[in-house]
Amino acid sequence: MKLCVSLSQGDSLLMSERCFSGEGELMIAKQNEQVITVHHEMSHGGCLMQISLNKPKALNALDLSMIRTIQTLLDDALSNASIKIIFLDAVGDKAFCAGGDIVALYNTMNDTGVNDNAENDSAINDKALVKHQNVSISSGKAPDVVSQFFSEEYRLDYTIHTYTKPIIVWGNGFVMGGGMGLYAGATFRVATEKTRISMPELSIGLIPDVGASYFLNKLPPGIGLFLGLTGSTLKACDALQIGLADVVIKHAQKQNVIASLLNLPDTQSSYITQCIAQFQSTNELLMPDLSLHQNDFSDLACQDTIALALVWLSKYAETKKHNSFFEKVNVALKKASPLASATFFEQMNRGKTMALASCFEMELSLALSSACSGEFKEGIRARLIDKDNSPRWKFQHCSEVDKSFVTQQFDYFDIRNLSNPLSIMINNEIQNHRRAP
Repeated sequence: MKLCVSLSQGDSLLMSERCFSGEGELMIAKQNEQVITVHHEMSHGGCLMQISLNKPKALNALDLSMIRTIQTLLDDALSNASIKIIFLDAVGDKAFCAGGDIVALYNTMNDTGVNDNAENDSAINDKALVKHQNVSISSGKAPDVVSQFFSEEYRLDYTIHTYTKPIIVWGNGFVMGGGMGLYAGATFRVATEKTRISMPELSIGLIPDVGASYFLNKLPPGIGLFLGLTGSTLKACDALQIGLADVVIKHAQKQNVIASLLNLPDTQSSYITQCIAQFQSTNELLMPDLSLHQNDFSDLACQDTIALALVWLSKYAETKKHNSFFEKVNVALKKASPLASATFFEQMNRGKTMALASCFEMELSLALSSACSGEFKEGIRARLIDKDNSPRWKFQHCSEVDKSFVTQQFDYFDIRNLSNPLSIMINNEIQNHRRAP
C-alpha cells in the first residue's frame, strides 16, 4: 500500500515530497503538528485522504490555523480527481474534537477590551445599546480575530455539509461543540463505544452553534431543544437512534474499516454504506439513555416560551429523578446563561424553516453578539480560567430577559451596518458547485 504524508504547522501546510510503501521509507512527523494528512492508495485507482486532528492533550480543540488547514485540504481535494474519499479522525483515544479553542478566544477578548460594561464601550451608539432593569448590553464590534474564527469555522462546517465527495468522520471519544460542526454534516458519521456527544455552549454564555439551528431541528420533536438547553451527553446508541450518527463500530476496528474502503470497486454512496455496515456492532455496545424516552419530548416542542420550556424540563426531570441520565438536568439548567438560553429558544424556532446557509449566517450574528456583550467571555472565565463556576450572568433567570435583548442578538450586522462575511464565503461555496444539503 502506497502512502503520502503531509503535515500542517501553524498556518502553513507542509507537503511531503516523498512517498513510501509498506516496506519503504517512513517520513517521521515533527512535533507539534496539529493536522496530519495521509493519502492511502486504493486498489482500483485513486486514493483515500485521511485527515487527523493532532492535539490530543487539548482534546483536539480546534484553533484558527487548524480550521484553515482543513479548509484548504478539502478545497484542494475537491478539484483533485485522484482523491475519492475523505476520512476525518483524530489522534488519541479521548476525543475526536471537544470544541473550539475558546481559551484562545478568551485571551483575545481580554486583550482587546471586550467587557461587560456597556457605558465604557467607546464604539457604542444609541441604536447599539439596549438598557433594561439596570442591565446594559453593548453591541460594540467584536474583535476581528473572534469574527474570523467563527466565520471560518462555520464556513468549514458548511463545506462538510455540502461536499460532493464522500466524507467519513470517525467520532471516537468526545464530540462536543465545534467537534459536532465537523461531525454533523459528514456523509457517514461513525460513532464508537467511546463516543460522547454534547452541545454544552449555554454553560459558557454562547449559543449552540456550528449548524445546530439546522441539525438539531432535524431530530425527533423536542430532542434538539432538550440537548441544547441541558447540554446532555449522548452515548453512541442514543446518537444512532435519534439520527445524530449513522453507524456504531468498535474503535478497534478503525484500521480494518480503512483497509476495506481501500478495496472498494467504486466509491458511490451505496458501496461505502455496504462496506461500513459490515463492521456495525451487533451488541449495541451500551444501553441507551435518551432514545427510550424520545416520545416524551414532543410536549417540550410545544412550549411557547423559554420560561414554559424550562418549567416543563424541571418537572420532567423530577419524574425521572431516579434515572442517572435525567437527574443532572436541573443542575445543567442552573449553569446555563439565561440570556443565551432565551436566545437559543428563539434560534431553534427560527431555524425550523431556514435553509442551512441561513442557519449558519444567523448563528454568526448570535456568536458575535455573545462575544461583544461580555456574556461569552464571562462564561469562559468562570468555567475554564478562574474555574470558580460562578459566572456573573447579566440576568439571574430567563424570565428577566426582555425580548429586546434577545432580538438584538440576531441583529449584530444590521445594528453596525456591516455585511455578514459568512454570506460571501457561502456564495463562493455555492459557485464551486457543492452538493445541496
